[in-house]
Amino acid sequence: MPSPTIGFSMSHEDQERVQRLAARYAHGNRSSWLRLAIDLFEEKALFDTLAEVQARGDRRTAQQGIDRAALADLVAEAAADPDSRHAERVTALLERFLGGSGLDELEVDHEAAEAFMSTTEATSPANGGT
Repeated sequence: MPSPTIGFSMSHEDQERVQRLAARYAHGNRSSWLRLAIDLFEEKALFDTLAEVQARGDRRTAQQGIDRAALADLVAEAAADPDSRHAERVTALLERFLGGSGLDELEVDHEAAEAFMSTTEATSPANGGT
């Protein structure tokens, strides 16, 4: 099924920029370049969301008086040996940290996140990707 054509209004200078970028990244095909740009902006949106979640977590740990570096060390140790006493300490610390109230939920496009994660996993050096 053919894709519908949609129009955009843009200045002559922007048209030149789009054509230059399409030539560089999509062999001159503006539609292909736009699809690439959409993919990049979806990825950026996911990273922005993750950064926001991390910032909220940083604020919560600071409010609770939890040393973020110590927490990161505990999590790393627990991940290295999930059956260890470290895992129990991390679980207890996280339960104290949450105190029965989780972080505010963020609206996330789960479909975009899942697509990004599957692409990332497929190209990860740990998974034999490039």
